Amino acid sequence: MRLNNSHKWGIVVSILVIAAGLMSVTRAQSVSSTNTSAIDTSDLEKQLQDKRKSIEDIQKKIEGYRKDIERYQGKALTLQNQLSVIRSRIESAKLKIDETQDTIDENTLERTVLDKKLAATHADLEHQKEMLAVLLRLYHREDDPSIVEVFVRESTIASYFDALEGNRQLESTMNQTITHIEELLATYQLEQSALAQKHIDLQRLHAELTDRRLALTSEEITQQNILTQTRQTEKGFQTFLSKARAEELVAEQDVNKLENTIRAKLKQKGLDSKLSPDGAVSFVWPVPNAGIAAYFHDPDYPYRNVFEHPAIDIRTVIGGKSSNGVPVRAAASGYVARARDGGSKGYSYIMIIHNNQYSTVYGHVSRIDVNEDDFVTQGQVIGLSGGAPGTHGAGNLTTGPHLHFEVRKEGIPVNPLDYLP
Repeated sequence: MRLNNSHKWGIVVSILVIAAGLMSVTRAQSVSSTNTSAIDTSDLEKQLQDKRKSIEDIQKKIEGYRKDIERYQGKALTLQNQLSVIRSRIESAKLKIDETQDTIDENTLERTVLDKKLAATHADLEHQKEMLAVLLRLYHREDDPSIVEVFVRESTIASYFDALEGNRQLESTMNQTITHIEELLATYQLEQSALAQKHIDLQRLHAELTDRRLALTSEEITQQNILTQTRQTEKGFQTFLSKARAEELVAEQDVNKLENTIRAKLKQKGLDSKLSPDGAVSFVWPVPNAGIAAYFHDPDYPYRNVFEHPAIDIRTVIGGKSSNGVPVRAAASGYVARARDGGSKGYSYIMIIHNNQYSTVYGHVSRIDVNEDDFVTQGQVIGLSGGAPGTHGAGNLTTGPHLHFEVRKEGIPVNPLDYLP
């Protein structure tokens, strides 16, 4: 049946009235959704503000303890001052645990807010798609499901509408809806990305919380070690320091002397080529990286007044707890220059000579599985970790279970973290 112009315009007007109604409903629902979201998240936003204020207060207290530690470290090395340093470090460690837990709570709240926003955006997006489908049906005056599917294929939307003929006002309404959908899609993707990042942040924070709990345990062990060995007297403390300095000096002199002597011996015997199978040197972690207890030349090292820390102390963990007995592996292939067993009261360590003037030292080992003059390959087990005060090979200056790991270049200690993957 052929329609006259009057009839055609009647249909167009009807379509426009329906389209206007749809737009009105959409705006009303959008406003309603926004208001509901604001009501749902207002309490969360208040909780976030409180949590952020708590974190700020904790950080101020931590800074106060940091200044206390600096002040005590600047004083004479006495038992009282050293214990004051360690007590401040313990209180700071406790606060850092609280700070991390509050940050985890803050992150969780932020995730909840993002979840709500994401759900609202998704609902709005789906509604806009439904409205566009209805507009398409109205435009063609048919109820063909294939038309509904057209707008999903974004690459065909522009070409599809370019080909459309008909009322420009209705076409404009559809184009506005498409623009809105595109904006919502962009928002949705950003919110999804932010939510994914929050998940990554949470994983990192949980690992940090574990590390800070282990750090607190280490500080408490250090305090107890000093109290036990000094018998809480100044005379006992000074005797303890003398033994510790002597122990460190003997190990340092031994390592320095061996460096050149061993290399010369290997070269003389033509064995220097066996240090590394391919001539190059690369390092792997000697124990799993469960966190760093003390860094190279660490300004916060509890015994810094006794000596500069020439290594990194890698935490050794079994079943989530600081423990002796983690297998220690050769960080690179080389020659065992020293495998010193300090016994039940002394300091045990292993030194390996590598190619290209590198060497490594593994300290506080509780068991040695190699002999001097052995050639070892990268990753080979050379012993077990130690460090718990009073255990075999721990020595005097120990802060709990860990591996003391040194990397040396031409006999001089360098930062191991610059060489580890």
